[in-house]
Amino acid sequence: MNSSEASVAGVVGRGTAWMAATTVVLKGVGFLSIFLILNHLTVFEYGVAELILTAVPLLSFFLLPGLGATVVADMSRERGLGNVAAMKGLLVSYVRLQYVFAVVAWALVFFGAQALAIWYGKGSTVMFFQIISFLFLLSPIRATVQTVQSVFLQFRQQSLYTFLEETWKLVFLGIFFFALNLRIEGLLLAIVLSQACALISMAYPVYKIDPSFWRTIGDRFPFVHFLRHHGKWGVFSNYVGTFGRNIRPWIITYFLGPSAVGIYAVAQGLIGHTISLVPLDSVIKPFLARYVHERERFYALVAKAAKYQLLGYATVSIAAAIGVPFLIDWFFPQYIESVPLYQITLIMLISSAFDSIFTGAFFALQAQRSYFWASVYKLVLVLLLMPPLIYFFGLYGIAYANIISNSLFVWERYLRLKRLMPGFSLRVRDFFTVDETDRMILNRIRNAASNAPVLGFLFKYSANAATK
Repeated sequence: MNSSEASVAGVVGRGTAWMAATTVVLKGVGFLSIFLILNHLTVFEYGVAELILTAVPLLSFFLLPGLGATVVADMSRERGLGNVAAMKGLLVSYVRLQYVFAVVAWALVFFGAQALAIWYGKGSTVMFFQIISFLFLLSPIRATVQTVQSVFLQFRQQSLYTFLEETWKLVFLGIFFFALNLRIEGLLLAIVLSQACALISMAYPVYKIDPSFWRTIGDRFPFVHFLRHHGKWGVFSNYVGTFGRNIRPWIITYFLGPSAVGIYAVAQGLIGHTISLVPLDSVIKPFLARYVHERERFYALVAKAAKYQLLGYATVSIAAAIGVPFLIDWFFPQYIESVPLYQITLIMLISSAFDSIFTGAFFALQAQRSYFWASVYKLVLVLLLMPPLIYFFGLYGIAYANIISNSLFVWERYLRLKRLMPGFSLRVRDFFTVDETDRMILNRIRNAASNAPVLGFLFKYSANAATK
């Protein structure tokens, strides 16, 4: 292994170990928040809150979601070439665009809350929509912080930022639920204020990442730079994906009622927590764009990332399928119906392991247009499969629809990726062998984890065994 490969393996290993370690701590804080929410709100109230929150991603098309991945890829490419002025110019162009659309989105939701509340037939929901409207104003600042941290590979800062958000959320939930006796509005206020406080806390650390970068005069890019060429297809893909994710609760409501949305939300939340325990895709994506012109290295990065993502997902899925039922039964018995739905949905993580890595590869290759049409294909699958499967199988039909649609989507993505990357393939035997690169990465993870909280003792023995 040459020095460059060792450097990549080292950063990937350290980044994965640190983010995984702090994620374990985050799960503890997050569990306390979930405990407060699920025990303070009824199943119906939690379902209503989830429906209210779907307004944010559904209306976030004003914020050009999906463009962030393109910005990170383009900035990483320029960083690899040492072009700091272009990096700064790309960031400024992105943030300027975000702010203009954020103000429009906030105004539409805040002043149009009355119209949105018609869906619920209750005046109190007007206030709910007005509260969440401020998430739009925070979004450009949040995007700036996350973009800079990703491009500069600041994995510790990313973990700290997430930890601060979750901690502030827990603090505000305690205040609003117990001191002020608020219910749905308390949850929504906690979400908004936790993001604001976390961003204030991270202002100086983000500046200190590279003060010279912030002082650099950036190249000038047109206002609509990121809406041209491959950038707009990334935005369109996110629109389709967001619509597909957020139309699900409404389909469930139509067939099974709002309470079923609460059950579904708990199961999906558990899936999200399970996935977050394997943060490899967040670590590897910034690397892909930097090596896209080195074909063999790029292919190897994609293959290794898919291998480790699948291994990680398989490990946490088995553990979660056994342990989560006890957790729900002890602390949230009113949501016990979500357990089988969650366990079945865990099967989807097999295909999701490849999906998360393939997405980074498509953005690195600037093949967002191809990814957009694949997203349309996945949405059509969801709309075709979910209604009949829910009708015949009830709640379980949701899991069946997600598993089938995601598997077909990932298979199509793999075939397309092979056409874009001649000579690339994933061989089954490679998933069961350990080579020099594997040993290097495992050693880096073990060394980093030994100095990180919680996970050090876990890697001390398992990594040693794996590298023998």
